[in-house]
Amino acid sequence: MPNSQIDMVVRDDDRVRWNVCGDFQVPTEQLDPKIYVCVVVRQGDVIARGDDVVSSRSWRFEVKPEGGELEAGRPAGSTAGDGSR
Repeated sequence: MPNSQIDMVVRDDDRVRWNVCGDFQVPTEQLDPKIYVCVVVRQGDVIARGDDVVSSRSWRFEVKPEGGELEAGRPAGSTAGDGSR
């Protein structure tokens, strides 16, 4: 995966859904036109997953919690990958 970092997990404007966002740490010109990104966020027993095809240096998409709800203000761990082999 091109070097990327998950900046944060944030509530969507509707205050129901959660989004994860980040930036690739390379110039946009060096990115492939489309990069498939998959993210897993864990907070206690709650796992939130999401994936999307992104095409810009900054990216943001929805993650869906399973096994409960994410709680704002609590620490969470995350990992991401790009589907390349």
